[in-house]
Amino acid sequence: MLRVNRTGAEMWKKQHGQVSKPMAIKAGLALGWLTLAVSVFLLTGSQADWTPQTNYIDADLIRVGISDDSMTTLEYPRTQISATGPFVIRDKNTGVSVLSGKAGDVVTITVDGNGFYLKSSGLNAVTPIPAVGGTANLNLLAVPPTVPPAAVMPVPGPLVAAPINDRDRLKITNITRRKEVPEYRGVFEIVRAASSPNKLTVVDVVSLEDYLKAVVPNELPMRYGLEAVKAQAVAARNYAIRPREKPWKTFDICDSQLCQVYLGSQTETPGSNQAIADTEGLVGLYNGDPILALFSSSHGGVAENYSYAFSDPTTKQYPAPPIAYLQGGPDLPLPPGLDLRTEAGARKFWTDGSMRSFDVESPYYRWEKRWTRPELEAALNQGLLAVSKDNSTKAFVSPLFKPGDSIGVFKGVQVLERGLSGKAMVVAIQGSRGTWMVKKEFLLRKVFSNGGKMLPSGNVVFTPQKDAKGAIVGLIANGGGFGHGVGLSQLGASWMHKHGYRFPQIVQHYYRGVSLGSIPVSVGSNPINKPVMTRFDVHQAKGTLWIQEGDSAASLPSRQGPIEIELNGKNLKLSPSGFRSGIAVDGYLKAGTLNNLLLFPDREQPQRKIKAWIELYPAQNGSTLASR
Repeated sequence: MLRVNRTGAEMWKKQHGQVSKPMAIKAGLALGWLTLAVSVFLLTGSQADWTPQTNYIDADLIRVGISDDSMTTLEYPRTQISATGPFVIRDKNTGVSVLSGKAGDVVTITVDGNGFYLKSSGLNAVTPIPAVGGTANLNLLAVPPTVPPAAVMPVPGPLVAAPINDRDRLKITNITRRKEVPEYRGVFEIVRAASSPNKLTVVDVVSLEDYLKAVVPNELPMRYGLEAVKAQAVAARNYAIRPREKPWKTFDICDSQLCQVYLGSQTETPGSNQAIADTEGLVGLYNGDPILALFSSSHGGVAENYSYAFSDPTTKQYPAPPIAYLQGGPDLPLPPGLDLRTEAGARKFWTDGSMRSFDVESPYYRWEKRWTRPELEAALNQGLLAVSKDNSTKAFVSPLFKPGDSIGVFKGVQVLERGLSGKAMVVAIQGSRGTWMVKKEFLLRKVFSNGGKMLPSGNVVFTPQKDAKGAIVGLIANGGGFGHGVGLSQLGASWMHKHGYRFPQIVQHYYRGVSLGSIPVSVGSNPINKPVMTRFDVHQAKGTLWIQEGDSAASLPSRQGPIEIELNGKNLKLSPSGFRSGIAVDGYLKAGTLNNLLLFPDREQPQRKIKAWIELYPAQNGSTLASR
């Protein structure tokens, strides 16, 4: 348990200065250059190194890598930056202004080993410009004839582009999203690409809530229902701060389907913005950590275990180690004795459209695909070669398919192993020239392409078509669902909305054993010894404040001093007992508005690791569907 003393934070304020009390209102973060909360450490550990402007670290910022026009790469030789209003471009490390522009001006930025170059006849150089880091003279009067007209001498960079006014948006004019030039909230960092000194990456540094405004409507339209979109907002918020893979060092998440689709502020809608505001700052939590909130279009009635659908992102182990809250199961009880892991059980379930579940309104609830034998042989030859050549997938094909190889005449296909939902995990493809083993549902879907498209899901049973002599002349695939089928089903969430379920029940149905609460904030693990702030919406003033010390019970320090927290402007001094402690804070929460949690570092032990969060919807022991 925790003990509370309302005067707990006063000693910090006397020693380090008054901490500005955050406004408990649903106001967006001011993200213009002049008002940006800076020297920011994200929960992921990434950092923006600007001059400090606030007395706390803002935990609710995120860094998004912006891909090229085709959304296939995050590194490119140039970018073109503009804005809907006046904007400025600065050198990040020094804060020196390099160029300023007005609405509609476009600046082209390139990079080489010497630095970043900026060019545009519509922009004005900020003069005089002092040398940046003592390595470059940015005065345009010194530009030699060999440099293109209106170009700035190499700037060491990285660069930061920011609108002067909060209401304006930055633009990247050499890409389109749905045939429009995208606009973005926040500020841009233009950084050198990891793979080449002659390529760059644009990173949008933006508040998490503003980021979601350009994600949620592109992942789940409002026609799915408000409570479903709220559940999607929670899942998308989780995935933003905990993506399944994070191979990038300069940003937290990408903007394409490899992560979740982020297409710019021009795609925002009033309805999805409302769903985001109604769930602001809320995430799914398991053991005090944000969950990996996977979602797909439709699981067809039975969710799959994470292990059976995915390999480990780092080790490539398949099946992957299990994740407790991503355990599969049916929406509604299956008929007695029906085991989808068997061929007979999977065939019965995935060929029967009368089976009831929350996914019954999906256009892919049950589907069928057909091939003639020549069509199938061509698809398998192409698919096996593609996955064998790809470094990220070739470990799951045996033997590797080489250029010029062919399966010959198709002889049959056998599913050797199925998951909890009947999802094909391991498949043997038999041809006159050999047998190939393919693992993982995503690869199976690619190898068995139909009409140039992947199979909708790995929930599939195969039926060979034979002529009068018993020779195979074609193949039929029957299945259900669309996507990997792990975690939240978007079509199922829509059904739940229509039948009276609220977003916490939807989230807790698809992510088993999770609670909902604020984003955890931490101190003691970064060099900037400042308090850390997060904000979250509260629907009813009832919750538990949890405090965790260290990374495990074994790492608990021998001496535990008080922990200082400010909750909605009220100062608390907490005395923890053990690795993780909780206390009801109903009297400190404000229903129907934005609440604020500020965690202070230990003054005497700055490296003391402390984590804090508010739990608002406790985990359900039984089915979340028992009550509405």
